[in-house]
Amino acid sequence: MRIAAFISLPLLIIGIIFVKKRLPPREPGPLIDVSFFSDPRYCLFVAAQFLVLWGNWTPYFFVQTIAAQVGIPRAIDFYLLAIINGLSLPGRVIPGIIADKVGPFNVFIPSALSAGILTYALIGIHTPAGLYIYCVLYGLMSGAVISLLGPCCGQICPDMRKIGTMFGMVTGISSWAYVIPFSFVELAYCRTLTGTPIAGALVTRENGGFTGALVFSGTVMILGGLCTLAASLMQMRKEKKIFVHF
Repeated sequence: MRIAAFISLPLLIIGIIFVKKRLPPREPGPLIDVSFFSDPRYCLFVAAQFLVLWGNWTPYFFVQTIAAQVGIPRAIDFYLLAIINGLSLPGRVIPGIIADKVGPFNVFIPSALSAGILTYALIGIHTPAGLYIYCVLYGLMSGAVISLLGPCCGQICPDMRKIGTMFGMVTGISSWAYVIPFSFVELAYCRTLTGTPIAGALVTRENGGFTGALVFSGTVMILGGLCTLAASLMQMRKEKKIFVHF
């Protein structure tokens, strides 16, 4: 953690010194705008973020432990987490480029569903090669769902001057739903404070087995993708389109 802190410190200082605003400052907006909830797509998007982020981090936390069960030596199992994080980089960039062409929801839906399906598939992986392939694919898909949450919110925002309020409500609601925080610091990290502990409790209940944890995580991510799909179908019915471009 100290190494990460000393990497972040100079980089953030550079940003503070050199980054300038492209647009003039706006008038401060309200913290809450309940009118957003009149849009069913927004309600479904809130549910989607809650569910996808609830299950997204389980493989990150447990992949090294799973590696021991498939015969990967302890001395190199940390490379699996590096693979997931490394492939998350193109997973965050390439889907965004595609989303500019076809719409962020149309990329987010298959990414979330794929991440959930891959988590189910991890139950049946029993070889090192299979686990390495899983890490590559999951890094791509999990990176996509993380990077596209903001653009999806922007697409349903009726007024871009309110985008901060809208996205702040999304993350705030999700955080309070995940766990009741005891401080503002905990509130910022609530999205990871319950998903992985639930998965860990399921692992403990199975005496080190991961089936329950992976079923839980895969299920909630698939449900998150289906919530987004439901929003797409509502829009498709409204506009009478076969291919939805938000």
